[in-house]
Amino acid sequence: VEEAFSLTSKVMTVSFHKYASGFFPGSGAVEHVGLSRGKFYSVNVPLQDGIKDAEFSSIFFRVMKMVKEKFSPEAIVLQCGADGLSEDHMASFNLTQVGLAKCVCFMLAWGLPTLLLGGG
Repeated sequence: VEEAFSLTSKVMTVSFHKYASGFFPGSGAVEHVGLSRGKFYSVNVPLQDGIKDAEFSSIFFRVMKMVKEKFSPEAIVLQCGADGLSEDHMASFNLTQVGLAKCVCFMLAWGLPTLLLGGG
């Protein structure tokens, strides 16, 4: 998704994810910020294994608050991947459905048109 919009300033992508050498898909370094007109419209937040709800939501709230202030989105597409949940076979993160739901509620409170997608 990031690559698809890397050249435009009309869409900002923000990704909270595991980033490690050899880990699929191999993209998402903090230095990947977009290209050309899209430079600084890609935000990558690589996270360490084992992150829990409190730490994840704290980072999510701070980053997304800054995104809202700087980018002023008109709509949101929120992909809620299950691969961060503690029961997932990847077992990278230690998040719960409640923790992820708090992040979704934070975004819904913005009152913008929002599309929720699954994934992971």
